Amino acid sequence: MVCWTRLALGRVADLWGYPASFLVSFAVSACALPFVVKARSGDAAGSAVPAAAPDERAAERHE
Repeated sequence: MVCWTRLALGRVADLWGYPASFLVSFAVSACALPFVVKARSGDAAGSAVPAAAPDERAAERHE
């Protein structure tokens, strides 16, 4: 399966050249930066992982 970005960047490179393709690639990557910053900030809603309950059988096996 071919990723749509490869097809799009290839079309841009065909029409306007490689420098334009690099600029479009940079723009797409720059659009992801706010999401990366939000995920790294630690106050993202999905970042909390609940603690797992201890397995009683596992404790019995180690005794």
